[in-house]
Amino acid sequence: MQHPQGKYVVRRLLAVQTSRHQRAAPYVRNRQQTGRVMRSATDIDKKVGENLCKFRLLRGMSQEKLAEAVGVTFQQIQKYEKSRNRISASRLWQFSTVLEIGVDDFYDGIEGAVRNDALKLTPEQLTLMNKYNALREPQKQAVQDYVAFVRKRRS
Repeated sequence: MQHPQGKYVVRRLLAVQTSRHQRAAPYVRNRQQTGRVMRSATDIDKKVGENLCKFRLLRGMSQEKLAEAVGVTFQQIQKYEKSRNRISASRLWQFSTVLEIGVDDFYDGIEGAVRNDALKLTPEQLTLMNKYNALREPQKQAVQDYVAFVRKRRS
């Protein structure tokens, strides 16, 4: 639809919508200095990406498996986890369904948000859990039996 002054009405609407979104997040120049301005990730976006990575590791899932489950590439999962791309609300819902957690758990560790005990793990503990999840069932059973043996011996 063309405006009487010769400008498209759609362009004006897009300009109004874009100006509202520009105020929502800080902007930084593109690294390539192409002249385009891009929105940078906020601290909340970074924390959500970190939590996505932690919950994925807690579930013993690879980036490839998670990507396949939600219908994106594993490179996109890497971008989400490193906060190079923001995670939309619908994608966050998909992640929560696949990882069997609540959407609010992604906001864990953000000031004012309730802390989830699962995210209090150290990087070493996460690595150990990831290695455990990579084991086959007989090996997992052997580890569980050993832990039970040690627990009985200590008490």
